[in-house]
Amino acid sequence: MQQQLNEGIPVENLVYINFDDERLHGMSADQLDLILQANYSVRDIRPTFFFDEIQNVVGWENFARRLANQKYQVYLTGKLLKTVQVGGNSAEISISDFAAGIYMVQVHTENGTVTRKVVK
Repeated sequence: MQQQLNEGIPVENLVYINFDDERLHGMSADQLDLILQANYSVRDIRPTFFFDEIQNVVGWENFARRLANQKYQVYLTGKLLKTVQVGGNSAEISISDFAAGIYMVQVHTENGTVTRKVVK
């Protein structure tokens, strides 16, 4: 968010939601659209969204994808658990020490970046 503020984007155009907040525990994916409704009920702007720990909401992926498809700027944040440098064309990465849950794996190559969901 600091980068957007430094670029002159007004703070009222930024929406930050931390899904680790106990008041949001138990939120379901079908309730995520309430975020859009609440935003447009108080202002008529297309905000940039920052969703922290959104993986706490089961089924969040479709909501985030819909926003991205509708050309919203959406930033998903969480905790970086592992970084691996790979030499060659393939690698096997163990997540046996991770707790059960949903993880996002991001692979950077010279051809671009790919993000995939992994369920353990």
